[in-house]
Amino acid sequence: MGLSAADIAVAYNRGTVAEQRALDGVSVQVERGEVVLVVGVTGSGKSTLLKVLAGLLAPGEGSVTIDGSPLPHPPASAVGIVFQNPERQLFGETVLEDVAFGPRMLGAPRPLEVAERALSRVGLDPEAFGARSPFSLSGGEARRVAIAGVLALGADYLLFDEPTVGLDGSGRRAVVDLIRRERQEHGVVVVTHHPDPFLALADRIVALRDGRVVFSGSVEDVVRAPGRYEATGLRLPELLWIQVEALRRGAPLKGVGSTPEEVGRLLLDARRRS
Repeated sequence: MGLSAADIAVAYNRGTVAEQRALDGVSVQVERGEVVLVVGVTGSGKSTLLKVLAGLLAPGEGSVTIDGSPLPHPPASAVGIVFQNPERQLFGETVLEDVAFGPRMLGAPRPLEVAERALSRVGLDPEAFGARSPFSLSGGEARRVAIAGVLALGADYLLFDEPTVGLDGSGRRAVVDLIRRERQEHGVVVVTHHPDPFLALADRIVALRDGRVVFSGSVEDVVRAPGRYEATGLRLPELLWIQVEALRRGAPLKGVGSTPEEVGRLLLDARRRS
């Protein structure tokens, strides 16, 4: 049944002359084992949707359910959110204490052990990082500690707001690899301006504009109907643009790729057959 938002509407400054509709009839669903990308230009409603899915913001219209149960009745730990700026999410004296805070508040009998396992899952050795201050970490390390804090809650659904922004190449790869591993046990929603690193993971892309869904489909759907995606005001991801251009020029592509290696093989195959 998954994490589902149905016909969500949100308005800020409701009932005033400054009322602004942030979401208008938005529906989205993610199942365990799926990765859904939510894209759109600034002000399209992406972050508002993420807050609604996390139960941090009540919609004016529509409903959110988790495995069939309406919010806020599922446990607060069912959905975990990792914000764009992890330093705002970290507050413990040490990394281990920070990650252990959630399970401790939920009454876990051994919160430090839970925290150690969560740190190991994000690729941070508890022996090396547990005693460090969260504020001594690099951007990529801080992002992974924030993710560990969410994993320690035992959340079924993970929400990420721009998880790779501000990171160098190695930091981006570490976060993408982490999401690839965790998708096996969780449903994942990634809000991003830059979907390129996540294309190989995405089961579905949902594109917003002015608070409405203007596109929802797979990576292949983007390539086959690029105009609907471009209606968001976003440029096509480079890998997809290459394939769109190839098709426009008559290349007989046998499928759609979402990694450089896949796209390279498709283009070479098409060249041999043309």
